[in-house]
Amino acid sequence: MNSNINNEYHKILKDIDENMSNENDIEYAKKKMYELSMMFVDELQTLSDKYEDKMNAVAIKQNEMENKIKKLENDLNNIQKEFYDEEIDENEIFEFEITCPYCNYDFTVEVDDRKKEVQCPECENLIELDWDGFEEEGYCNGSCTHHDLSCNEQEDGCCNGNCSHHRHEKYADDENQEDDDDM
Repeated sequence: MNSNINNEYHKILKDIDENMSNENDIEYAKKKMYELSMMFVDELQTLSDKYEDKMNAVAIKQNEMENKIKKLENDLNNIQKEFYDEEIDENEIFEFEITCPYCNYDFTVEVDDRKKEVQCPECENLIELDWDGFEEEGYCNGSCTHHDLSCNEQEDGCCNGNCSHHRHEKYADDENQEDDDDM
């Protein structure tokens, strides 16, 4: 491109020499052509500098983005290691919180799938533990409506008061006494 501009510039100067007869006019025209060409060169340099500045800014942003991507990849790898690659310690003790269905006392017990029931430390009632989370057909899991009955009252499909989730007469009588006291 530069050689084309240079060639055209020299053609214009030659054309001025050939078509103008007065030496003062020729020098004046050449001087003005030179000034005009320098303005173009300066403008091209300014555009080139702006282009270079923008390219540098893009390179800096690209570098920042690549660093952020590397950090995110590192964080994701750490998350994966933390959640998926971590070996489980068989001896580690896990606990969960239970709310007693009889007295609403909150307490924690160790997870042990061999235990089928746990005693409430507050009211001492036995609470059945269902580690599998499924119900056998005909088995009462405490979610039916007859649990406000005393153990000697039965409905069809009930466990006949043989499970620990029933409200026993002793505690039902205590609650009735408390209700009477509140009046």
